[in-house]
Amino acid sequence: MNKYIEYQYFGSIIYIKNICNASALFFDNNERYKKSTLRNKIVIPTANGILELSIPIKGGRDTKAKMKEVAIDYTNNWQAKHFKTLVATYSNSAWFQFYELKLKKLFEQQPFTLVEWNKLCLQLVFEMLKINVIMADENGIVQNIEANNILDLRGKYDKTMNIDNHLLPKYFQVFEEKIGFQPNMCILDLIFAEGNNAKNMLLN
Repeated sequence: MNKYIEYQYFGSIIYIKNICNASALFFDNNERYKKSTLRNKIVIPTANGILELSIPIKGGRDTKAKMKEVAIDYTNNWQAKHFKTLVATYSNSAWFQFYELKLKKLFEQQPFTLVEWNKLCLQLVFEMLKINVIMADENGIVQNIEANNILDLRGKYDKTMNIDNHLLPKYFQVFEEKIGFQPNMCILDLIFAEGNNAKNMLLN
């Protein structure tokens, strides 16, 4: 089935689980930017607890711009900080070394908008998972969602949503013994832990 969704920064596990089996994905890039969402942040479990990494945007978190117009602020070199944090967090995970170079190359790119960056992140996720999904820009087909057999998932998989943890895969996390298992983290948490098996865990 075709699905209509917003871009997230890599995306949470439940977000990826519910879009990775789509025939095609259409993205709402005309929506207004929403603060305190996963559009510009990822959530990962660290030795000190849950950590949020946020992408700074021009105009600040209260901007009212459309998503396709939201520009990334590179003033403070956030990419180097995010990559360094991911390395520090996941260097001991089972599969991180197999994806580290691809991740490093991604964080060396500097697209102008948040939408462009998030699209690159999602493309890398699908590459890691070996999943082929058509990613299409929003166009006239979404103006009549029901008539065009498109499932509208916009806003359904954000960090504030209540999730039935039984719908999520259980796997070993690096700091699980210290802080307990943390469900619905950034999709990278599952990929770095399970590697090639992550795809099966999402689809089953």
